[in-house]
Amino acid sequence: IDFLATNQTWIQGIERRRPDILLFINGIPVVDIEAKTASYGHIDWAEGAKQTGRYDKEIPNLYYSNCFCAGVNELRMKYGIPGERLQYWQQWRDPYPHTHVPSFNEMKCTIYGIFDQANLLDLIQNFIVFETEHGQTIKKMARYQQFRAANKIVARALGIDQESGRRRGIIWHTQGSGKSLTMLFAARKLWNNPKLKQPTIIIVVDREQLQDQMIGELFNTNSENVAVAMSIQDLRRLVGEGDGYRGIIVTIVNKFEGMQVELSKRSNIVMLV
Repeated sequence: IDFLATNQTWIQGIERRRPDILLFINGIPVVDIEAKTASYGHIDWAEGAKQTGRYDKEIPNLYYSNCFCAGVNELRMKYGIPGERLQYWQQWRDPYPHTHVPSFNEMKCTIYGIFDQANLLDLIQNFIVFETEHGQTIKKMARYQQFRAANKIVARALGIDQESGRRRGIIWHTQGSGKSLTMLFAARKLWNNPKLKQPTIIIVVDREQLQDQMIGELFNTNSENVAVAMSIQDLRRLVGEGDGYRGIIVTIVNKFEGMQVELSKRSNIVMLV
């Protein structure tokens, strides 16, 4: 895989523009970084972010393959989707897997974290989704904590996480921190992992409102192989009949009531609760 960064490359589209930094993978432009100076009090990373929104309209041919953009000054970098409201642009606050970067250095955390070659490929492949809301298609990208959490889930499910011999774990979330998308990213990555050989991923929630929310999230992102267990018998059938349903099953916790009989001996059933 070939990685290339260019500086001040002229692009001809509807207008002729010169993005500051373009990142290419195998010759395909995937990231546009717009740099602004922090020397002037009124100019910051947000000016770069706004510029990517203008470029999306002025040189759309460059953005056909764009995965995300970044706005940066000498002190701070934030990433997001071109044209998206600035409140949704985020900092990447984790330099993983690089341990030598001080956590207080915002710029280095973002550069070493999001632009690590393995992380960048993983983000593009597994952590960008398209949702359909009110007839509009919206691109969404993982935050750094969703990226780490989903990858931890996959590592535990595969039994390759050296921190624990058990294939289980707990992830703490605050309200509104994106639990549904974390589960969605984890489920998609588990499903696409060849080592799990088309697993069954059961997403368990505690009330109908969350079930409807999760189902909506999955269908809005055009996720494939999604089933809903509406009753105890439905869940027994999906998990236990034949070789079992392969894909994502969404259900409410009360559907496990009285279920004392082992339904399956398969090792590729993963539960996200």
